[in-house]
Amino acid sequence: MTYQPKYNVVQAKYPPGKRPEGTQGVYANPEFYTPQGRIDQDIKYAWMKHRSQAAYRGEDHTITLEEWRSLWPNDTWFQRGRGVDSLCLSKLDIESGWSIDNVEICTRRIHLKRNKEFRDANR
Repeated sequence: MTYQPKYNVVQAKYPPGKRPEGTQGVYANPEFYTPQGRIDQDIKYAWMKHRSQAAYRGEDHTITLEEWRSLWPNDTWFQRGRGVDSLCLSKLDIESGWSIDNVEICTRRIHLKRNKEFRDANR
């Protein structure tokens, strides 16, 4: 007996166009299927995750979506990552919350070095 997947994973979840009459689901947004639309969705999702993580840790987060987009234009957005030379968002003052005046875009190497110095100072 061979395994049959329940859903076709290759097919898009919300294909372009309107849904057939009498079916459930949301209307497809054609702007989402453009390359810039997908980038905008990724930026919005990253902002939402960042805001939620700050709330979970009990930190203030006052960066709006528009400010987040101004921090991450397309050329720097594609340089984000987990590598040492990738870009990340870092707080200037670790004791303050996440605000547009308290953050900077830097490499992870600089961010990790700053965090190590902060941990060593608190010991």
